[in-house]
Amino acid sequence: MFFETLPFVMTIDISPWIDVLARLFLSMSLVLAVIRMIIGPHPIDRVIALDLIAGIVMALGIYHAIQEDQAFYLNVSLAIAVISFLGTIAFARYIERRALNLTIPDPVDAKSLR
Repeated sequence: MFFETLPFVMTIDISPWIDVLARLFLSMSLVLAVIRMIIGPHPIDRVIALDLIAGIVMALGIYHAIQEDQAFYLNVSLAIAVISFLGTIAFARYIERRALNLTIPDPVDAKSLR
């Protein structure tokens, strides 16, 4: 595989209970982030939770790539990172434009208030 073509072979032997513990913590944090995304009172909370979910999924993919010695999962994690970054930027621009539309009064409405 990909890792075998590298000049150094990276073999990591992890104790089974550390493996279970790492997957458990990542899974619990994923569940909490999904709950935050559903409950989040503001759109910004949902965007941050969605970005966190993408980061946790990337971490799970990288962890799985190391455990299974498969480079494919690293490519998937990289694609998730790029899509997550672009999505976060798009949501930030949307929220910024929405906030600007709420704070700038319409000139016609401002004249009618006098």
